[in-house]
Amino acid sequence: MKQDYNICYESDSGVIMQASDLVAFRTAAEKALNMKRSKPSYSELKVFCDGLDNVSDVEEEIKNLGYETSSMNSMRESTQEEMNTIQLALGGIGAVSLIVAAIGIMNTMIMSVSERTKEIGIMKALGCYVADIRRLFLLEAAAIGMIGGVLGSVFSLVVSVLINIIYMFSQNGGGETEPLLQYITSSPERISVIPVWLFLLGMIFSMLIGLVSGAYPAMKAVKISPLEAMKNE
Repeated sequence: MKQDYNICYESDSGVIMQASDLVAFRTAAEKALNMKRSKPSYSELKVFCDGLDNVSDVEEEIKNLGYETSSMNSMRESTQEEMNTIQLALGGIGAVSLIVAAIGIMNTMIMSVSERTKEIGIMKALGCYVADIRRLFLLEAAAIGMIGGVLGSVFSLVVSVLINIIYMFSQNGGGETEPLLQYITSSPERISVIPVWLFLLGMIFSMLIGLVSGAYPAMKAVKISPLEAMKNE
């Protein structure tokens, strides 16, 4: 029988036969060894479902009969719950970091407006549109957010690759491994995977955070009086 762990581990390390043949074999063995014949018993039963969506329902029915069950689906659900808890904790840390970053961008832009007060006054005196001044500071804030998003994405990618490399060598135990580039890009055994769309979403989101953080400094810039700005040193 071809080895297939998706069917059962016995396909590699066990013997599979008809139940009637097993009973006959057991009876013959007990008779040959002068052993007291005992009624065959089973330590476990394997139940195959006709679809993955039915596994949970079948498990529930078996438990209602008073038996314990174990399946890859229940293991996956348990693992998923643990991962959700970890993601929630990491999400909380990320939210705090996001607020700190937004405050940092806003503070930087406010300082920029304060230092460039005279420059803003000159632009207004030369007839520059208020919308252009607002757009200037919003673009600067968005650029800061974009740069932060790019740096964060690159750092995340490096950490993800290092995690996969360390995991690969720890699981292999120093034996033969598949090509490193192939492993970190396409191996299903990777434990850290960052899709391309997530990188793009992260950079776009960082830019939006920059825009939101720069909204107040930009409004402050357009409200500066040209005369007062020209007097500023």
